[in-house]
Amino acid sequence: MKNDLTAASSRILILFLFGFLELSVFLGCENTESPVIPLTDLTPPSRLVDLEARAEYYRQQLLAGERSIPRGWFKTKDPALFAEYFRAQLIKQFGDIPEVHTLADIELKTRSQIPLTQDEMIRNLEATYELWPDPRTLKSLERLQKDKAAGKPFVMVYSEPGDTPEQVIQKLIQRRKEMEQEDLEEVDEPNE
Repeated sequence: MKNDLTAASSRILILFLFGFLELSVFLGCENTESPVIPLTDLTPPSRLVDLEARAEYYRQQLLAGERSIPRGWFKTKDPALFAEYFRAQLIKQFGDIPEVHTLADIELKTRSQIPLTQDEMIRNLEATYELWPDPRTLKSLERLQKDKAAGKPFVMVYSEPGDTPEQVIQKLIQRRKEMEQEDLEEVDEPNE
């Protein structure tokens, strides 16, 4: 009799746990963004392929109040949606000024791993310095402007898919050493 009760209790417990497991899979967890948007007549242009069109679509949704900025917006994985949340936050903080749009447009490209041109990097530093004045930003801006005026090629360090944080840091350190060596060579050159 006791064995029968124990076996029945075990079965009930297993069914109870299995029911909760099914329920958790069915209900899932709350997500602050929609990773999959159904392809309907309401989808943004180019069937969600063109980044700029997607960003514009999200921007219009935010402006119209059809989409709100979630509390954890900075965890958003979609580059276009992240850039538009970023733009909306900057507008709240600084107002609707050109520097805000420059930074959001650059953010879209960098989050999408699209290389920046030298001019885009200069505009990015100018906008950053305008909003958050910092002597290091100004120094970087002046250096990039000087390099452009001297006709030096623009080189950025990009991480490759699969790079560990340590590998990215090593690439940055190597690039910094190269730049320091270039500076030393400039100082060593005799004035003509």
